[in-house]
Parts: sequence; structure tokens; C-alpha cells
Amino acid sequence: MEKYFTVEHYKYGIGTAILIKHRRKRQDDLFMCSFKDLKGQRSFYCRKHFDEGDEVWWSDGTPRKRRKTKSRQEELEDAIRGFFVGGQPINS
Repeated sequence: MEKYFTVEHYKYGIGTAILIKHRRKRQDDLFMCSFKDLKGQRSFYCRKHFDEGDEVWWSDGTPRKRRKTKSRQEELEDAIRGFFVGGQPINS
């Protein structure tokens, strides 16, 4: 069983994950990750975080295109603007 994996973080880019703790439930296995942009610091994730793929995901070594997602605040502002103005910005 392999213990080293290539992963990608939405903010820190490509890195390496090392399986450091097997758990009874496989989804709870613990990985220690290092990313170049973290400058020597380590972060820890469970297998389920990689499988969900929101913040960090399994990688084949090539960065995947990141799509711009709206923050919750931007979504809320758009909803309020749509409620009061009808969906179109005033100055457009």
C-alpha cells in the first residue's frame, strides 16, 4: 500500500500527502500534507476531505483549473440587490 500521494490545495497549489494514521473507518485516515507555499509548515487532513474535493483534492501532478466561486457574502449581496433592484446593477 502506497503511503505518499500527490495532492492539490485550492490556495497552496500542488503538494505531498503522507498517510500517517490508519483509522477503523477508512474515510477518517489521517494525512500530513506539505505544500511549497506553506514554507515548512504542515497541515493535516482526513481522507474524506480529499474525497469531497472542496478545499484539497487528489492530484495527478498537474494543477487543475480553478473556477472563480462567489463567497457567501457576494451571493448574499447579489440576492439582496436582486430583491430590491430586480437583478440588474443600477449603474450597468
